[in-house]
Amino acid sequence: MNKAILSQTILLSSVMFAGATIVNAQSLCSNATLKGSYGVQITGTRPAPSVLSGIQATPGTPETVAGVVLQVFDGAGGFTQVDNVKGSLSGIVADRPGVGTYSVNGDCTGTYTVLNPGLPPIVNRLVVVDNGQGFLTVVVSPQPVMVTATGKKMAYMASCPANNPPVLFNATDSGNSTDLTAGSTIVVLGRDFTPSGGNSLVFQRAGSSDVVLSASGGSWFQDDSSSVITAFLGGRVRPGTWSLTVHSACSPSPSNALSVTIR
Repeated sequence: MNKAILSQTILLSSVMFAGATIVNAQSLCSNATLKGSYGVQITGTRPAPSVLSGIQATPGTPETVAGVVLQVFDGAGGFTQVDNVKGSLSGIVADRPGVGTYSVNGDCTGTYTVLNPGLPPIVNRLVVVDNGQGFLTVVVSPQPVMVTATGKKMAYMASCPANNPPVLFNATDSGNSTDLTAGSTIVVLGRDFTPSGGNSLVFQRAGSSDVVLSASGGSWFQDDSSSVITAFLGGRVRPGTWSLTVHSACSPSPSNALSVTIR
């Protein structure tokens, strides 16, 4: 390689490296990255704040702790929460409300602090993952609290259509026929379904147990739009005439009912 080519190669490499440095240094996250409702699971150890009757221990004894939390971030540095936390010595405190503050850096690291009445602030370090769809945390203060948490965004709660009950238009098979069999794939059309999941199809008729189809039921089920739900019946809905409704995570009320005949 002659000197001219070598010089050009070094110059090009330097420019590419400088460009990569600029890209890597840009801000990727902010407080707005965490916004909406998150389901959080916590686990670890802490000093027991109290001790249940009959347990041979005193407050302050280390205990194992586990819990689930609903945290709602406002996108501007504040959050509210409801937690259910159980200690191996202290028992469970159910549905305890709380508030807090948080700060997310450009590199997607940050802190958040839980403020529960009558208790010291719980300061956490966090890392935001999956473009704001989740986060990982560890308690850094108080020192004896050794607790980690994993949060996952509850996407359907962030995209609910104003809590309107869903409305059903019709139900056909995948070939657009109303002649449904127990082995059909049913296509349900309507509006105001939860657009990112959380819906279920409920089949009801006198003298039979309800049949509920949903994404958690272990069968093929697709409901990623606000107007179409597709599900494989798989023989679970027996022949006969059924009343079909859609239940949405966004509404306490089910949809109107359709009469559906399975042969």
